[in-house]
Amino acid sequence: MSMSGGDRIFIELAREWQSLSYSVSILVCQEAVAMFSNLKGVRLVSLSHASVERFGVLLGYAMRIVQSLMRVVLNPRFGQFTLVCSSSDFLTDVLPGFALSSLGGGHWVAGLFLIAPNPFRGETSLTIRSLFYYVGQKVSIFLMKCGRARVLVLNEFDKATLCQQNGVASERVKVISGAVDLVEVQGVRPQEGLSFEGCFVGRFHSQKGIDDLLNIWSRVCSTTPRSKLAIIGWGDDTSQQYVMARIEELGLSQNVRIFGFLDGKRKYAVMKSCRVLLFPSSRESWGLVVLEALACGLPVVAYDLPVLRSAFGDAIVTVPMRDREAFARAVLRLLEDEYTRSLFVSKGTQLSQTFSWKRIAQSTLEGIE
Repeated sequence: MSMSGGDRIFIELAREWQSLSYSVSILVCQEAVAMFSNLKGVRLVSLSHASVERFGVLLGYAMRIVQSLMRVVLNPRFGQFTLVCSSSDFLTDVLPGFALSSLGGGHWVAGLFLIAPNPFRGETSLTIRSLFYYVGQKVSIFLMKCGRARVLVLNEFDKATLCQQNGVASERVKVISGAVDLVEVQGVRPQEGLSFEGCFVGRFHSQKGIDDLLNIWSRVCSTTPRSKLAIIGWGDDTSQQYVMARIEELGLSQNVRIFGFLDGKRKYAVMKSCRVLLFPSSRESWGLVVLEALACGLPVVAYDLPVLRSAFGDAIVTVPMRDREAFARAVLRLLEDEYTRSLFVSKGTQLSQTFSWKRIAQSTLEGIE
């Protein structure tokens, strides 16, 4: 089980709302209970026991939708909430949210943190999964409009797409940002015995640039053969096998260590044991991992995406899209040039201190109460 950026955002919002004396309940599938279990004072309610790993993506999600809707509709106590939040635009989250708000469950807040690429316009390859994602998101947006949800997005570009291309009223869409718990980050020390030149945090997915990452690190190692990369990443069995095969194929077995999914202090301890974050994502809505790296004192190298430029400006190093050679050169410069590295560390640390979960949580509630 892994945690998406949307999950992280709503976990932190729930934590802050609970600290403001709100009574918070989170409705999750059974697989996610452990992921949310560290939220003190927050009640967890399991809506579905269907396993995606056991039944597959399509059947597993379909079963979750049916089970969740049945629990919501058949149980009267689910209509007693004053605020209902859906952490993603997946129908497994949106349909229960729509049902709860329709049954008198209060205001509905829905997160839509990444616009699905259109497979019919060549924005992504046309597969069953990409088609399911694109069509499913269109249905979710329609339900958000019908349910008069307050939709949370992470940048002005996505807001414009929702309003201009999907007919969502501008006043129903609110742009928020990610943030980081600076107190928690600053209280973590590098993990003893670990030392890595590079770091990557993310899913094993083409969108996150996993192929580019390994190719770039191979180029880095051709110049500095002993360089080591820490991958705090996860994926399904197929993607994990693919990543392991690529590592072997590129001769990086001694240069890459995969930690799997880590969160909180464990993740920060590994990140602080690294010197540079590699962020070769080709499509993002904001970049929460980037902010976490800056808070940990890591300079960041990323592809030049408009949303990253808007959020982080010159606090990160950007290179042209898909230019793996330029990416590798930028990483090597940060590893070899201490003055340049310290300059970006300083910029990043200062910028990270301007983002606050408390401010975002309070802002999200504006206009709802």
